[in-house]
Amino acid sequence: MTIDVASAETNIVCFEVNNAAKWVSELKDRGVLANTMSPTTVRLVTHKDVGDEDIRYALLQLADVAGRLAG
Repeated sequence: MTIDVASAETNIVCFEVNNAAKWVSELKDRGVLANTMSPTTVRLVTHKDVGDEDIRYALLQLADVAGRLAG
């Protein structure tokens, strides 16, 4: 998984994976809500009530899921 943070100009982050539904399920189990846009695209959105700690938590969970599903 690669995200080009420098090019992000929105509160929406989309990324490509092999199985988006599995990612969304794994993230939901960890309290991070995401949606699929296609079988291989995951979409995350922040809003004004999402703070820095929430973002850090979500990033940690994303990294952990990436490690688990990479194999």
